[in-house]
Amino acid sequence: KYRRALSLQQLARDPDAVIIELKFHYAWNVSDRRPLFADSANYVGCLSDILLSASLPSVLCAGLLWLAPDHIHGYCESDGQDSPERIVLGLKGLLEQGVLAQFTHIAKALGASERIWDAGYFVETIG
Repeated sequence: KYRRALSLQQLARDPDAVIIELKFHYAWNVSDRRPLFADSANYVGCLSDILLSASLPSVLCAGLLWLAPDHIHGYCESDGQDSPERIVLGLKGLLEQGVLAQFTHIAKALGASERIWDAGYFVETIG
């Protein structure tokens, strides 16, 4: 109770001094759980670089935790300005653009209208 009361007092005095930092663990699947990343060693560096350079407004940093043949686990820190859903949609979009640009064989395997990722995802707060 003391920490909550102190936080509320600080917020009332100086709202700009309050820093919000949320940490998330994300996971999502490749469409139809296809093993697009079966040889994950070829893709880890690219996906990791894309996440590390993620330029989404509310993402402070993002990283790749684990790449499986048919799904991905990621880490993200946010300032709390966007919902977890907007963040994951942004990250999935950045990864899809990067993968399709660098690995043309994946684009050919998917076809013109198919997406890399399933619509669903898992998210949990950590830390």
